[in-house]
Amino acid sequence: MALQFDAAATSGFVPEETKQALMAYLSHPANPARGTYPASLQASRIVYQSRKAVADFFGVPKADHVVFTSGITESLNVVLKSLVKKGQRVVCSVYEHNSVLRVLYAIGAEMLVWDGHPDSLEELLEKDVSLMVCTHVSNVTGEILDIHAAYGLCRQKGIPFVVDTAQSAGILDVSMEDMDILCFTGHKGLHGLQGIGGFCMKDEALFPSFKQGGTGTHSMNLEQPQNWPEIYEAGTLNVPGILSLKTGIEFVKRHPAPDYAILRQGLMDALSDISGIYYLQDPTMHHIGILSFVIEGVSGAWLSDQLAARYGIQTRYGAHCAPLIHQKHEVEASLRLSFGHDVTREQIEYVAACIHELVREKRA
Repeated sequence: MALQFDAAATSGFVPEETKQALMAYLSHPANPARGTYPASLQASRIVYQSRKAVADFFGVPKADHVVFTSGITESLNVVLKSLVKKGQRVVCSVYEHNSVLRVLYAIGAEMLVWDGHPDSLEELLEKDVSLMVCTHVSNVTGEILDIHAAYGLCRQKGIPFVVDTAQSAGILDVSMEDMDILCFTGHKGLHGLQGIGGFCMKDEALFPSFKQGGTGTHSMNLEQPQNWPEIYEAGTLNVPGILSLKTGIEFVKRHPAPDYAILRQGLMDALSDISGIYYLQDPTMHHIGILSFVIEGVSGAWLSDQLAARYGIQTRYGAHCAPLIHQKHEVEASLRLSFGHDVTREQIEYVAACIHELVREKRA
């Protein structure tokens, strides 16, 4: 049986309630808001109930201010390309994923890179900044950024604050009180399906509709409906994915995430006697269950491959789509272990033992 230690990429855990709900829906699938027959009405109810579940979970003032997309990458593309113009200055962090960095580069924005410490942010925000965007948690180091403090500084200066919650939603408390726009995905800490996510906004529309098409309402009008959420949602929605958000959120409420910081430290302690191991981390910051490292003289690519081939342990080696944090630590790539919801101390001890065995073999 495979052990999934790549939850930062996709949760390997799908609640049974989600599987059952999806099978029930897939027995009678239909397009929401397109008919008055029972299956279509049920699809509409699923979308509404799921939208409300997301709004309640994140503290969004109005449920119709939750907009569904194909995932957090689309959400960040939509938000950033709508709000940022070429040449404008944007503050982002050294921890950013390429779903932020490549978008800003494509826009032609000037990026001011924050080191993640609150005491260094105010000076950056003084530099005629148009917007700030940052991840809540690094997908490489597991470090938790103080978005509450960052939002306070942004509010003082009237700078919109956008947060990427890919690694924190469902694991940490995430609230719209700490940001202007929240981008989320379903297939990680919320234990939903791949291909579903969205963004949430506190206020009325901050930018015009970015795509046009059928909504099931105002069909004789060539202009996209301006009411929420139809202004931003055109075409057939991903009802199975949207349903998985609802059931995933319900599961997370009943079964909070384990204490990843303790489990992460346990893995570090178990690996501490390996000479030449270097962790990509700032020890002054708090962390969730993501740990990336390099080992002198041992190929991380080989180690990841052998962990999978011999022991069924799924890890990831590479730059993890986050180049700036690797540049900061002066490495090109790292081996990442990221913990799923059902990880156990025994599994961590087993992983550590397997890594020790492979390192000894490589150095023999």
